[in-house]
Amino acid sequence: MKLSQLYALAESIPDSGHAPTAEEYLAFLSSNGVQTSRLFQEVEMDLRFVQFMRMTTHPGNRVKGMPQLHSHPFYEIIYCRESGDAAYLVGSSRYRLEPGDIILIPPGVSHMPIIPEVMTSNYIRDILWVNPELMRAAPNPVQETPELLWRTPLLHAADIRWAQIGDLFALGVRENQERDIGWHNAIIGSTILIMSILRRISRDVPINLPKEEKTELVDRVLNYMESHMAEKISVGQIASSFHVSESTLSQTFRKKMGVSFYRCLTQRRLVAAKALIESGIPMENVGRLVGFADYSAFYRAFRQEYGISPRQYRNKGLLPSAKNSRL
Repeated sequence: MKLSQLYALAESIPDSGHAPTAEEYLAFLSSNGVQTSRLFQEVEMDLRFVQFMRMTTHPGNRVKGMPQLHSHPFYEIIYCRESGDAAYLVGSSRYRLEPGDIILIPPGVSHMPIIPEVMTSNYIRDILWVNPELMRAAPNPVQETPELLWRTPLLHAADIRWAQIGDLFALGVRENQERDIGWHNAIIGSTILIMSILRRISRDVPINLPKEEKTELVDRVLNYMESHMAEKISVGQIASSFHVSESTLSQTFRKKMGVSFYRCLTQRRLVAAKALIESGIPMENVGRLVGFADYSAFYRAFRQEYGISPRQYRNKGLLPSAKNSRL
């Protein structure tokens, strides 16, 4: 579903005299045929190359189990305006957010915000989606950015030298919303300027490399999942390996990740499977390489998570076609 379609649905919610809660919004989407369990996996860019948006999570408006672990076929760059005590999980690394932080997520990498049950302030972020086609086609510094994105998933950009990057995100969001004359050029220009500044910030990375959150049980288990993806993994086996009870392990995942241990494991396996499909690995091998017992088990899990079969996903292609894109 295109992002603009979600916004249009949001604007069509019947007036009830109060701002709809997140639960009411999800219920409304569900009643209009949206698979909310796949919401973050299925959302697509409206435009061909770039898209800006701003999202806010308010205290008391957090939905248990949402958002979920997901990935995209495009680059996602997030500028944190207010952290709300949230952390961010990129791959198997978890980072505590601060205002001015920038999260850099390459295509195909699993990620999700980890929002505390009790928030002390809003979690506000500006989001930029960039089609890999732009990364490949544009001149430096954009084509150098993928290397930067893989070096570290989070940059501290609060330094006064980089303060303008927040203004560029705000400009992109405003242009994307207002769509005045020349807005296409404006958002492309903002994107290229953001990439240039990110490249300069990267020079400070060896000095100011952000530290990951203090390792907890869930982090160690997530790392184990990543490095043993193709093996059989069970709650009992992991609990024994990490010297905790099965109930402790299960409760930790529900509290920290918002989903069960097995649901999280399946999501990570399917994200890895998408990357293998995109890389051209023979379909009959993909499920085995990420830990499914056979192709039928992989097929069922993939279709349940994404609403299409693995082969349909491969045939769908990674990039929107130019004839269906406005930019």
